[in-house]
Formats: sequence, C-alpha cells, structure tokens
Amino acid sequence: MSRLARNHERKKRVRKQIPADVEVTVANNTDGMFEYQSPNKVLTLSMEKYGDEEFVNFEDLRQLKRYLEDFSLVIVDVNSDEYSVIDIARSLRVNRSYEEYFKSILGLSDEEMEEEYDIDLEELDDFIKDSTLEEYKVQLEGRIKKTIIERSVALYREGELNDYSKLQALKATRPVDERETFLDYVKG
Repeated sequence: MSRLARNHERKKRVRKQIPADVEVTVANNTDGMFEYQSPNKVLTLSMEKYGDEEFVNFEDLRQLKRYLEDFSLVIVDVNSDEYSVIDIARSLRVNRSYEEYFKSILGLSDEEMEEEYDIDLEELDDFIKDSTLEEYKVQLEGRIKKTIIERSVALYREGELNDYSKLQALKATRPVDERETFLDYVKG
C-alpha cells in the first residue's frame, strides 16, 4: 500500500469530537439483569432483561467502556444525525468490537459501516442461527465471543438453536474440566 493510500485511510478513520450531551441508546445484551452504578453514584443503570434499553449521554457512556467493548451493553442508537454508531465507538476506543460486528456479523463494507446509525440485537441472533459452522467458529474466537456464547446458550434454551455442530463448537470453548458438564448446563 502506498504512503498516500495509508494517509487517506488514516484520515478517513479519525475520531470525531463528540459533544458530551449527545444522547446514545444502549441495550442490555446479556441473558439476565444488567446493573451499573458509577463510583460517584451519578450514573445508575438497571436493565432487567435482554434487550432492555436506556438513554445515556456520551459523557456518562465513557464509564461503560468495558461493557461496550465485550458487547454486554450495545450501542443500539445514536440520537443525532451527525454521528454514527462507529463514530461513538471510535471516540470511546471500542471500535474494534463494533467493526468486527459490522464486518463479520452483518457483512458491511467500511463505507457502509460509517452510515450505520443503529444496531438491531436480533441481527446477532440471526447470525448465530443462520451462519455456517465455519463462520460461527470464527466468531467464537473473535472480540465478541462472550456475547456469541451467551446468546447461543439463550437461543438453545429458547428452542431456537438446534444445530448440534454449533453446540459442540461452543463446548470446545470451555475449559477442559468443564466440557463434560457443559451441555447439561446449556440444557438448563
């Protein structure tokens, strides 16, 4: 790649300055309750179940970075026409997880990713159910593997994931001493 092409690529991915008051909607992407209280007790989130949403301003969102990075919380909407989901993710430096989601799960190009202003959690479930075994295994080694595993278990328990090969791939992600009992755990 030429130096000019690399410079163009760098310019394209420059983090935008996001005003502190930009409102972002985050969703609980865990199979249970998600609770967070900031050390100064200014920010409190309580989401009872998967898919519950809360509004958070960008300034407070910084405190939730580790949950956004592993997809326990997902930025599902940016309440501004000026900033996309990836703009917010880049400003928080959690963009690798979101780029992986957009490219691997949704199959979007870099240009298409820049235009995404919301995320539908059902798209992740659709990927888990409809992907090939090879695509699925790649994601079990990716940045959002924790979410892939958790959602796969939830989908199996709901009767929506019945692919034995994917369950075996899930089992292989567990520590050796947990593998024998993992399928019993999955069955609930």
